[in-house]
Amino acid sequence: MPDSDFIAASAKMRIAFDTLESIASRRERVLVSLDDLDLQPRMAGVIQRRYGMAAPPMIINGSVAGATRQGRVDRFHVGPEEFDAMILSPRADGVGLTLTPANHVIYLSRWWNPAVED
Repeated sequence: MPDSDFIAASAKMRIAFDTLESIASRRERVLVSLDDLDLQPRMAGVIQRRYGMAAPPMIINGSVAGATRQGRVDRFHVGPEEFDAMILSPRADGVGLTLTPANHVIYLSRWWNPAVED
C-alpha cells in the first residue's frame, strides 16, 4: 500500500501525520507510542520517506536488548538539531527511559493498565 493510502486509511494516522508535519516544519523531535510490533517498522519507513530522513526512526520495544536500547537512547540525545522521531512500545517507554530531547509525544496506543498508569 502506498504511504499516502496508509495514512488516509485511518483517522488516527491522518491526525498523527498532520501533527508530525507541524513538528517536522519546526525541526523538533517527537516520540511516537505504538503498541503494534508489526506496525512499528511500517510507521518508521513512512516517517523516513515522508520527511527525507537519512535513516528510519529508531524503534524501542521489548525485543530490543539493553545495550542496543541504551545505544538508541544515546543516539537520540546527541543527534543534530533537526527533526527526529523515535517509535516506542508503550510498555518499553515506561521503563526507565529519559528522552528529554523530544518536545512532543504522539500516543497512537497506550498501555491501559491502571496500576501502571498510576
